[in-house]
Amino acid sequence: MSINFRSFIFLATSIALLCGLLTSPTSGQLATTTASAPALLPIPEAAVQRESLSTLKRVLKDEYNQHAPEQRQALAKMLWQQATLDKNPPPMRFVMLHQAIELATGTGDAALAFQAADALAQIFALDLLELKVSVLVQAAARAQSLNQWEAITNLGLPLLDCAVREERYALGQKTAQIAEAAAAKSKHVELVALVQTRLVEFHILLTACTTAQAALTVLDQHPLDGPANLSAGRYACFVRGDWPAGLVHLAQCSDEALKTLAIREMVQSDDPIHQLELADRWWEMGENYKGWMQRTIRDHAAAWYHTALGNLNGVTLARISQRIKVNATVTTAPFENTVNLLALVDPARDAVAGIWKAPNGVLASDDIHHARLAFPYEPPEEYDLRLEFVVAQKGGSLAVLLSQHGTPFGWAMGVQTNHLCRFESINKRAHAGNPTEVKLALRTDRKYILVLQVRKDGVTAILDGKTLCQYKTDYKDMSRYTPWKMPNEKALGLGSSAGALVVYSAEVVEIGGSGKKLR
Repeated sequence: MSINFRSFIFLATSIALLCGLLTSPTSGQLATTTASAPALLPIPEAAVQRESLSTLKRVLKDEYNQHAPEQRQALAKMLWQQATLDKNPPPMRFVMLHQAIELATGTGDAALAFQAADALAQIFALDLLELKVSVLVQAAARAQSLNQWEAITNLGLPLLDCAVREERYALGQKTAQIAEAAAAKSKHVELVALVQTRLVEFHILLTACTTAQAALTVLDQHPLDGPANLSAGRYACFVRGDWPAGLVHLAQCSDEALKTLAIREMVQSDDPIHQLELADRWWEMGENYKGWMQRTIRDHAAAWYHTALGNLNGVTLARISQRIKVNATVTTAPFENTVNLLALVDPARDAVAGIWKAPNGVLASDDIHHARLAFPYEPPEEYDLRLEFVVAQKGGSLAVLLSQHGTPFGWAMGVQTNHLCRFESINKRAHAGNPTEVKLALRTDRKYILVLQVRKDGVTAILDGKTLCQYKTDYKDMSRYTPWKMPNEKALGLGSSAGALVVYSAEVVEIGGSGKKLR
């Protein structure tokens, strides 16, 4: 299908005139990036939505009159892409993205509908999980091909994790039903087995939540009840990862091993031997659990290992580094065209500033300001960079040094006293006037998974499965922030400042073309 882009040029001007009369957004409201929660816009009123939709359909009359699936899909994609541009007022952007979701779902393209939903949640204050579950329900009602059923299944599984994190198990149950049915209809045997495994784990977590809620009711009347404290503590620590709250319960629970370990942890100490003992005992405790709970426990153990890491050496250092590496192993199948950057790096040769080490394949920096390391690799025009990391010291920050077709720039986290993330620089500005800034503080007690998507028309930052920032650009406005300058600005790299950085994995998925290994 060929979209009439002359119509869209007219659309940009007519919308600005018509919808501009209905609302007067500030320039900050028109940013194409994700901002902090308070900056999200309210959903436009129904009357404003109707007026914007009428304008949209009038301007794109010819496109809306084309009903072939590929034509509807092309229109959905065009609306999604154009809605991210700041030349359109917020009400129109809202309607365009909702239309993109509706059109994409109607043609069975649930993946495109999810992309439009993510874009909508970057601009407006809405319930993204509920919206995506609704998309799945509609997509499942319209799906016809095996590929569509498989896509619905793969999109649904991550929503189970979101439902657990947000404690919204009713939505999780609805998602589970859709994923199970879609997997069966896909006739993909391995996918069916995967879904069954995930559903068993989901129901275990659901039961843990229900039991914990009942336990909290008991504790209101009997705060020292051992079994109730055990249920509440295990759920808080092992499912939610809320260790400060959960340890208080475990310290009063009926399980002597957990009780002793919780009390031991609550006695704070800077002694690396004490920290190492806690890490070892939590790691061993993880042997008693599987799946989600084991990962959460071992993430906690790894956090203690990181704390002790700088004061250990020799055999002990090698042992805990190996455990950290095992804990960081990705369970999903590797993508084709994936480059393992850690396998290429030689810290002695590739360090640009600061001291970098790689014991047992886990890359770590020291805590100087603007420590830098260059990967011996130049990426293609389009790629994803996936990073698993921990900032091991309070106040530390991370910089991922990127390039696109020779233009250097970066993604920074934990900057400005650990409360901002951003792409830098934009129009030669790192902070003041940078439209990509997002409020987020890094914690030292958890591992993060960061995905940076670099495309010809823009960049996206995704942290732990949630889109933080999406910035549309032709890269003419982007440049490398001066403190992160590198000898080869085309190569990828890492930086840390005022806090040790520990990197478990760093991989590039080559999307458009092939990168260049420098040795």
